[in-house]
Amino acid sequence: MGCCMGKPLQKTAIPAYLRVEPIVLQAPQAILSDSGVKSAPSSIPKPDIDDSQQNAFLSTGSGLHHTHESLHAQPLEGNIVEIPLLVNVQTNEACTESVNGSKSNMVMIKFHEISTDRLTADDHILDISKTATPRRYRLLDCTSLIENNTLCLHEFEHFPDVPYCAISYVWRGNLPNAVFSSPQANFIVRGAEDGDPFSLDALRHVCVAALQKQCQYLWLDRLCIIQTSREDKAWQISNMFEIYRSCQLCLVLPGGIGRLAAIDEETTWIHRAWTLQEVLAPNSRSTLISVVFSWIHGPTEIGGPGGPCTIEQVVPGVSAITPLRDLLRISFAAKRWVTKGDRFLWITPNIFGVRSRRQVLTLIGAMDEQNPDARAQAVWRSVLMRTSSRPVDMVFSIMGIFGVILPVKEFHENDRILATVALAKEILQQGGKAHWLGASFKLPPCRQLSSFPILPRTSVAVIPRVQMEEGRLEVAEAIDHPNYNRWIDGVPGGTMDVDGYLSCNVRSVPLRPTRYRQDFVSKSLFTSGDGLGRLLIKGMDLGVWEITDDTETPCYCTILNGTFDEESTSMIINSHVELHRKPAQVIQNTGRLERSRLYAVFVGRATHYSDSVPALGQDFARKSLRAVLVEEHAPGRFHRTTTYFEIEDDFLPFVEEWPRRDIDIGGPAVPLKSGVELDESESEEPMRTNVVGGVYTINPRNILFEPPVVNVRVNLDLEDSDKDEALVCIGLKGS
Repeated sequence: MGCCMGKPLQKTAIPAYLRVEPIVLQAPQAILSDSGVKSAPSSIPKPDIDDSQQNAFLSTGSGLHHTHESLHAQPLEGNIVEIPLLVNVQTNEACTESVNGSKSNMVMIKFHEISTDRLTADDHILDISKTATPRRYRLLDCTSLIENNTLCLHEFEHFPDVPYCAISYVWRGNLPNAVFSSPQANFIVRGAEDGDPFSLDALRHVCVAALQKQCQYLWLDRLCIIQTSREDKAWQISNMFEIYRSCQLCLVLPGGIGRLAAIDEETTWIHRAWTLQEVLAPNSRSTLISVVFSWIHGPTEIGGPGGPCTIEQVVPGVSAITPLRDLLRISFAAKRWVTKGDRFLWITPNIFGVRSRRQVLTLIGAMDEQNPDARAQAVWRSVLMRTSSRPVDMVFSIMGIFGVILPVKEFHENDRILATVALAKEILQQGGKAHWLGASFKLPPCRQLSSFPILPRTSVAVIPRVQMEEGRLEVAEAIDHPNYNRWIDGVPGGTMDVDGYLSCNVRSVPLRPTRYRQDFVSKSLFTSGDGLGRLLIKGMDLGVWEITDDTETPCYCTILNGTFDEESTSMIINSHVELHRKPAQVIQNTGRLERSRLYAVFVGRATHYSDSVPALGQDFARKSLRAVLVEEHAPGRFHRTTTYFEIEDDFLPFVEEWPRRDIDIGGPAVPLKSGVELDESESEEPMRTNVVGGVYTINPRNILFEPPVVNVRVNLDLEDSDKDEALVCIGLKGS
């Protein structure tokens, strides 16, 4: 076992409110334990503070920033701080004995150590790449930072059995302000220069909060991942869910690591993809998930419709902590905060965003729901409203929640579509259900994977938006009302192929469009007023459809501008939409395309989340049955259209009599190849549903009509060229 050579640390006074009793290790430089979790250390008392001590802390700018000689060798070349320590520790009889005398294969190696003076010196960059071993777990020692002003990192070959705290934060958070910012106390990590500078102040507050909850060690990706190593990043991402699931404490920093945000200050934390997993992975029964924020008002309890919410001080007069669940609930209504001495403070808790009520509702549902189906749908709905700098991270950030570990290194950073298919395949193979079907009915379907809602282009610079008929809207605004605080019970399972087609057995009925409007009836199911007694169903897009049976002649599609590829015998329509037919042969022989079937597919029943999720708006429980319209675009292959149906519960016996069919739902556009980023114009353009005699887009205000009989006119010369532009205008009979 190696040791660290250098000058002794010059001891300096530490304010009482940051002085904690260190947790004594069982052996110098190594912690060993059984497979079970080590018993928690003794309780750390919450120290008192007087005004002079508090002012001393604030006036230093960097918290505890003392002058002393370093323990370490001189920094290596350039401005990089690298201190190799204890890199050759081996397991042996002397160092593998745990508390009860049994053996363990866990060894903790202190591989990197640096004083805070040197860490925050001008032009210094923290780089652990030459001292850390890739594919290892790493933790920061909170006691070392608070007691000795030393950043000390430990490394584990096997998963650590010590109590530790995991941090949830955003890579780029709130900008510095005059209240809580100290540029002189910031440092940068090599490989993470695109993120916020790391505030030593914020790190100290987090360490104090962790120690108060009996966690000596801290996991934070910026410090515990080799940011310059693709190998280590890929390995850490694959183990990220386990890291958060096994923590004893999870602390949320909504404003990022540049500074602590105030409770009434808006942040982007709830809009980021990775923060979803970070608060869903921990065991909700044994792990405390809390928010750390800037707070000067002392301890208090907040009342109101979403309360109570208890605020505990971390550093008195500077920072505080409160349970995440409680803060989410009181974000809806609480404005009066009662402090000691019955003093009233009118503060609006905006820390999750002023317009983020739907995100908050969905997150509460994902955190609190015990029903696995309800929780799964909340996850899919929540991720639609979030964003990330890399499209593929929208999948990697939730895969662990579904018990899936994808081979991270096999995907390009733009492979969101391919990774989504891979995740869905694994979920279904494990016996899961296609809960993404119930994530949103109002959002247009994805053009490549129509069983999914549209997958907006992601960027940390903006909140995800989507093009709707009303204009460009935030995805959260476009999420269904009132479905955003409900989940769909009864969604099907099935399988998914490599092209993203969901094969499922569902209740469904064939449909064809009519000339009727829907605004003259109140029910979703009714009979025609033409004396024929036809059974009609109205969609949420003003379309009225006739329910037929399989013995009747189906309606047909209309194809607009496209290109015919003789070699593949397919018609490419409207930007990559493929119809696997032989259009020229069909036109010459019959004058019309093969039949294209339309079905109403029953998805399930809208069910309110548990009582822990606040109910907003009107109760639509009496109209809870949900179905979607699918259209055949290739033999036996269907895509979801923008039409969906909300059906009254009174018609449940009728819906339950719909026959079951095996239907493949996907496409209709060709899936993207690896490494190709989803183009914003394609991802946000509403899907066009080709229906008899015309084309309607999402939420149309036009009337669907009976298909007229017209002559077929084709401009297509296959003899001159393999690929010619063709205008195929075909009006087809529906009966």
